[in-house]
This record gives sequence, structure tokens and C-alpha cells, in this order.
Amino acid sequence: MSNAVIVTGGAIRIGREICLKLSEEGYKIAIHYRSSEDDARDLQEEIESAGGNACTIQCDLNDSASVKGLIKNASDSLGTVVGVVNNASLFVLDRIEDVSEETWVEHMKVNALAPLLLIQGLFESSVEGSWVVNILDFKVESPNADYLSFHGF
Repeated sequence: MSNAVIVTGGAIRIGREICLKLSEEGYKIAIHYRSSEDDARDLQEEIESAGGNACTIQCDLNDSASVKGLIKNASDSLGTVVGVVNNASLFVLDRIEDVSEETWVEHMKVNALAPLLLIQGLFESSVEGSWVVNILDFKVESPNADYLSFHGF
């Protein structure tokens, strides 16, 4: 049985560290990125140099059709996906006086809808023992007024 995992926002910061740790644990890693292609490729090379297996997948999580294809793209490259780490998020400065409908919707698509679609895609694959990790920001408990859309209120 395969042991491929998708890590959204996997190319940089905490996503990168998650990818490295999961690779050390023996998982095949699908490194998702939106615009950090060089970082994603460098991480893939690092994982493969250490004996792991990885691929990179570019996807704008604002595009639902592309998000729905992430599981298939990862499976085509690495085998059956058994796990998803929803790590990516959009974090754009906006305040009550300047928040726009467009910014709000973009945040909701990336931060809420994309994780849901990935969970549904994993569920549809019906692999016993599959798992999901959703990464949340500490700002859930202490929101900033200047990142209104990020907090969802």
C-alpha cells in the first residue's frame, strides 16, 4: 500500500519542516506550492538526496477545480494518497474600513473551502487508515483587527 501525503504550502516555513519530518518517517511527499516553485524544487531535491520520494505540485488554492485535481496529481506521481496536511493559508492585510468582498471570498476559498475539498477528495479515495491534519494559526484565539478576512469575521 502506498503512503503518499500532500502538504499544502509545503515549500516554505512550517510546511517545509512538516514535509521533511514526514519524509523521515517514510512517507512519500507531494509538496504543494502556489508561487514558491524554486523552494519546492529545492525541498524535493533535499528529500530525494536523503533517500526519500517527493514531487512538487503547483496549485492556486483559490481555484476549486485545481484543488479537486490535487489528490489525483499526487496519486499519479507517488501512488495512493493516505494523508493530507492542510497547512497553506492566505493572510492579507485588510481592515473593516477597507475589506472587500473579493478579498473575503479569496480568504474563504483558500483557508476553508480548499481544505474541505481536499478532505472530500481523500474520503472519496476510500483508503482505510487515511488521515488529515488541519493547521490553525494562534490568531484563532487572539485575532488582529487588521487581518479581518483571515479571521473569518
